[in-house]
Amino acid sequence: MLQKFVAFIFIAILINACCASKPSSEVKDPSRAYNNFAESKLGSKCKILFNSDSTYFAAYASAKNPELQSNSPLKFFIYDIREDKILFEDNLPNGEIKWLNESQLKISTIPGIVSGIDDQNRHRPGYIYDVNVKRKIKPDFESKEQ
Repeated sequence: MLQKFVAFIFIAILINACCASKPSSEVKDPSRAYNNFAESKLGSKCKILFNSDSTYFAAYASAKNPELQSNSPLKFFIYDIREDKILFEDNLPNGEIKWLNESQLKISTIPGIVSGIDDQNRHRPGYIYDVNVKRKIKPDFESKEQ
């Protein structure tokens, strides 16, 4: 009788332990939540770039089509994870973004047709956005080629 009682308690504890553990689907993945948020703003083909210390991310969507050589619109935003808000948003006719360091995002615009008339003022248009000062900084994209 005592053995049946101990076996019953052991089985009850085992069943309780199995039921009490959370299924993995209920554990929230913060990066997945950011992906969902970015997809809701930019569409399902958006991508996310985290800065080096993962305190900010830039989400962007580009309608690049390799078959077409035309401009591919770039839409992006910069998100502050600690403050839980969007810091900056922009739309460009064609461009690329990348983190330079943990606080500066380089936004390069790609011209559609370059005239070649003004060789002395050759530069790649764009800007750097600094998340610490929350404003655009005009970079020196001057070409060093000769």
